[in-house]
Amino acid sequence: MSRSVLPFIFFALVIAGEWYGFQAVRTMVQHASPATRRTTHAVYWVLTALIWGLGIWAMSNRREHASFKSYFGGLLLAMVAAKIVIIIPLLLEDVVRVGRWAARAISGPAGSTEGTAISRSEFLSKLALVAGAVPFVALIWGMVKGGTDYTVKRVTLRFPNLPASFDGFKVLQISDLHTGSFQSKEPLQRAVALINQQQADLVFMTGDLVNNFAHEVEEHIDTLAGIRSSLPIYSVLGNHDYADYVNWEEQGGAQAKAANLARIKVNHAKIGWELLLDEARTVERNGEKIAILGVQNWGPVVLPSTASSIRPTPPPTLPCRSKSYFPMTPRTGMSKYTPTRTST
Repeated sequence: MSRSVLPFIFFALVIAGEWYGFQAVRTMVQHASPATRRTTHAVYWVLTALIWGLGIWAMSNRREHASFKSYFGGLLLAMVAAKIVIIIPLLLEDVVRVGRWAARAISGPAGSTEGTAISRSEFLSKLALVAGAVPFVALIWGMVKGGTDYTVKRVTLRFPNLPASFDGFKVLQISDLHTGSFQSKEPLQRAVALINQQQADLVFMTGDLVNNFAHEVEEHIDTLAGIRSSLPIYSVLGNHDYADYVNWEEQGGAQAKAANLARIKVNHAKIGWELLLDEARTVERNGEKIAILGVQNWGPVVLPSTASSIRPTPPPTLPCRSKSYFPMTPRTGMSKYTPTRTST
């Protein structure tokens, strides 16, 4: 299917969702008083227009940091998902109705079934609204609560050339903090407490410290500086840290974008992290070493030269985000890599 067709399909689904969503609500109040029906219809369309307006505004206006914008966009996504789900039972009912109408047109009237039709319509409207509520509530919960419902995933790494002194060495990876999405310091304070409970030997921060703008993290610098590690905490940049998703022509052009990136790098230092920009470091225990390679988010070009700077120390660990680096690792001449990344 051509990608050019997808917007039209999405638009058609949105229109159908709005139509069937209204039909479900209208059916639910069809036995109410005229005043109640008019009020319900008006509230439905006013709320729908309000959510669409705020959602489109939030997604198109990203010039200034405001965490509430992500909630407006998420609310619109939840509403669209709910109404697309509502389509399914009501559309099936319409298909059945068309089939019955065609059958009656061919064979003639078969008696009145208006009573059962109304009952069935009410039942399907309730079913559709309940079904639509499932993705709506799930998405809202995930947006409000699930995003900070932190968990620890433990993975044991085994490779033959690990120096004996590093047996049991604990590496902790944190990533995608997107500090511009937080409305208070409390969620990050919980995250830092959970991180420190792990008592890691080495901590990596693998990018997306902000959504776009450097100042998003600045109110959280003191909190993030509380992360503890017996070794330096190493960090790399993620795709959002480069702020490529902002219309910089409205923000002062390339110079403003470069200043934003420079400010992000300074903020890494203020937190106490050592930002690796296509650089290598070594960690030593009892005279044995492993290497840390920190590469930038975009492009695999620098990986061989970065790896060569730490030869012949085995085995290097590669904190990165881009899958484009993975095919490069065998060509660097190093015997083993432990790439750590997240999807964005």
